[in-house]
Amino acid sequence: MKTESPWHGLATPQLGALSARRADPDHPFDFYYAVNAESQLMLVLKLGSLVRWNPDLPRLKGLRALWIDKTHELHLMLAKAQDVDLFGLLCKDLITCTSGAQSDADCIELLCTRLLKWQRLLSRGGPRLLDAHEIRGLFAELSFLQQELLPRFGPAAVQAWKGPSGFPQDFAADNKVFEIKSHLVGSPQSVRISSPSQLWVDSTDLYLCVYHLSEVSAGGKCLGVLIDELTAALGASASATEEFEEKLVSLGYLDLPEYRTQLFALVKNDAFAVTDGFPRIIPSTLMPGIQEVTYSIQLAAMSPFESTISWSGA
Repeated sequence: MKTESPWHGLATPQLGALSARRADPDHPFDFYYAVNAESQLMLVLKLGSLVRWNPDLPRLKGLRALWIDKTHELHLMLAKAQDVDLFGLLCKDLITCTSGAQSDADCIELLCTRLLKWQRLLSRGGPRLLDAHEIRGLFAELSFLQQELLPRFGPAAVQAWKGPSGFPQDFAADNKVFEIKSHLVGSPQSVRISSPSQLWVDSTDLYLCVYHLSEVSAGGKCLGVLIDELTAALGASASATEEFEEKLVSLGYLDLPEYRTQLFALVKNDAFAVTDGFPRIIPSTLMPGIQEVTYSIQLAAMSPFESTISWSGA
């Protein structure tokens, strides 16, 4: 069932007035869902009378932001009514991200930072909810980042995450390349390869790492918490944190409640050395004109290539 719009029931007011309701009575700051005389949907933030702020607000496509110095209010207005679902998501996110602010200035800083993230996200087509397969895949990739790379390379490990930038494989580090796959326990015993280039490099060691995940009702970890843990681990490096968030944004990820309900338990993880004889499609063997090849590999067929990652200095 579709969630009711937070603007539902707000009548169009007379010219110069707003029809509004408090967004969250328990929130430390006064956010309001509102409608103006032109029937535009709005989010209004009312701050204290002592606030002095000259904002340089990010420009978001389809939105107008207005700071009213006299009343210390920030107005965000939606230009096109058909974008109401996306605007509702943005407003909810802004309200959530400022809930821990300790002062008006802190609230504004958090809000502007979040608007910048939305600016980058909307420039890439906007957020979308990852499907179940994508959630598991991202969970597996970030588990590899957390367990294998961060302990060895620290915050610089984020630079090794190449998949969000369009690289054929997920990670490149220590003169090695890594493709990460998730396998849901109980599903067919295979992994899906999205292109021939995914399991092909010319002169570097290539590993295929499979993370076997089980969906659990308790005792597991959700994608949102895993990302929280990684963000906390990167906290000492502002540049690494920003790069990590940028890569999440490029995947269309935004911290939504839907990513905090599904729990995964990591049953085991395997690493396979992709060498001569490994069951894969070699790009050079494809006939001219063939494109967009995807295929699956049985886990049993990879077992002779099971390996331990040979890290330098280990």
